[in-house]
Amino acid sequence: MPEPISKQPTFRNPKNFLLQNKTSLVVFIAFALAASSNIGAAILLKGRYDGELRDAHAYVRVIASLISIQTSRTFQGLELVHHNIDDYIEKADAFSSNNINNIAATKTFMSISEY
Repeated sequence: MPEPISKQPTFRNPKNFLLQNKTSLVVFIAFALAASSNIGAAILLKGRYDGELRDAHAYVRVIASLISIQTSRTFQGLELVHHNIDDYIEKADAFSSNNINNIAATKTFMSISEY
């Protein structure tokens, strides 16, 4: 026969356990609340940072596009002036250095070169 158990283990009642350890429960809840609020704040800050970064990238794309358009317009203007000067020289039939110097001194050439 088995020997009788002399002492049976005692189980604590969970209600009594919580009542006895109120301080540790309050501390645990305080830490859990602080941790969850810190995690929430970090998530919000990360979201705002990513949003600002996206906005900055979009702004840079717009600025790059505007600069590209203005640069192409500037070179179109320079090409137009160049072609006008070429046409004027061809019409004046000035292929010698004397004729080119005379044309450069005229008022029409000066008005073309101002653009």
